Amino acid sequence: MTSQTAPPTDTQDLSNYLALSCAKHMDRLALSDSRARMTYSQLHAAVEEAAQLIHDSATVSDGPVLVLMDNSVDSLVRLFAVWRSGRCAVPLDASVPAPVVISAVDRTGAAAVSLGEIDHSRDDLRELGEAVPGGLRVLSAQDGERDPLLAGAALVIFTSGSTGIPKGVVLGHTGILAKLAMVQEALAYQPGDRALAVLRTSFLFCQWDILLTLGTGGSVRLLDKFTPSRLCEALADERVSRVAVVPTMLRQVLPLLEDPSVRDPLVRTRSPQQVVVGGELLPPQTGDRYRTLLPHSWISIIYGLTETSAPDFILPAADYDAHPDTVGRALSGVRWYVGAPDRAAAVGDSGVLAVSSAGVLRGYLGQPELTRAAVEDGFFRTGDQVEVRKGGRISVLGRGTAVVVKGANKIAPAEVEAVLEQHPQVVDAFSCGVPDPLLGERLCAVVAPTPGDEPTPEELIRWMFERVERYKVPDVLYVRESLPTGSTGKIDRAELRSWVLQQTRTAS
Repeated sequence: MTSQTAPPTDTQDLSNYLALSCAKHMDRLALSDSRARMTYSQLHAAVEEAAQLIHDSATVSDGPVLVLMDNSVDSLVRLFAVWRSGRCAVPLDASVPAPVVISAVDRTGAAAVSLGEIDHSRDDLRELGEAVPGGLRVLSAQDGERDPLLAGAALVIFTSGSTGIPKGVVLGHTGILAKLAMVQEALAYQPGDRALAVLRTSFLFCQWDILLTLGTGGSVRLLDKFTPSRLCEALADERVSRVAVVPTMLRQVLPLLEDPSVRDPLVRTRSPQQVVVGGELLPPQTGDRYRTLLPHSWISIIYGLTETSAPDFILPAADYDAHPDTVGRALSGVRWYVGAPDRAAAVGDSGVLAVSSAGVLRGYLGQPELTRAAVEDGFFRTGDQVEVRKGGRISVLGRGTAVVVKGANKIAPAEVEAVLEQHPQVVDAFSCGVPDPLLGERLCAVVAPTPGDEPTPEELIRWMFERVERYKVPDVLYVRESLPTGSTGKIDRAELRSWVLQQTRTAS
């Protein structure tokens, strides 16, 4: 790796990482969307200005800053400005309902909420804090001590929790920087690369891809909203070096690529040169069909978790065609074991994967017991069942925990059930995933109503939309007189899942 391709390494925080890259690549294009374009020098100036606004305004508390993000240059500037101001960032998708924002404020002890250009579209947040220029809402200092995990942290990312409460994953600057260096060794991002960002910018996968692109002198074009046709149009507009996607996106694009009028322009421009796929498992048949339709476009697979600052294993493009049923080998700074830590993994071994690296989370916000249960001697238990293959590669067989993976979004059924059971007309709730050819899984829910006061599925769906992120709203919801229970009196989840599967098969 030459000095021209290596991202900045002589720094301990993401703000300086970006500042060093801006100084190195001043006149190159850094970011663009449908409304704005910024060179590296312009990006640096915009971040400095936004950071000064935070510094001058959020003086009551030194707490984190929530950043509501869409796929825009403005959102990235505001995220980077939080780091430049010396604070921890809490990214949330711009579409999350107000109760999710308020819960995140309460749990993090946030000093401010950064809305930027999103401010005009969020009337439901008008009463949140004091409005200052730049779409910043300054909050009053909260009583009580802030979780010490937040001191000097880079990110708090909320993920679905099996207890019914989203987990706040606290990540550090040095861990993320270490992971960026490891990924660069495996994927070799280049100066002048043109990356297309279609994942949501609040998603860690999208964030590290953008950070590494900027750290190596490339440019990022942000697509404000993903649809299969818009992705294909963006890929045809110019030769794209790389686009990071989840398998659901590839599945949705394949029918369009069967049409020569869509496919041929991409073949002529050799765009995209590479797709980086992660977030969920890519079925080999999906990857094979994509490679057949666009043989110039290589596939790299990444595997990792939010709790480990993203990629731990990578299957680079050169190895994909030979090993499409694996997620590749561990990155250079990642240690791992399967089953037991006291023996070397052998080909054919299977069990729960545990990983250790500089990127392992600091802890779960306000949940020390959950942290201790997840991390032992520096190894994070992923919950994923894997099998060891030849050459040190692994295949992911499935999750050992009850998590629904819908279009790469991980959903804990307990969280969905907890919200449904807050409805005054619901006594019990159950949720599960059912197979879906496009999304991997769909989310289904079943509720038992209060006697004589039955809500409609449509009413409950509207209730959910007002309280949780869109992807956590059930795709299908059933109302039953009661939910079956086992000998212990608990809901019989196996029987209910079988019933849901039967209902969905009948409906289809």
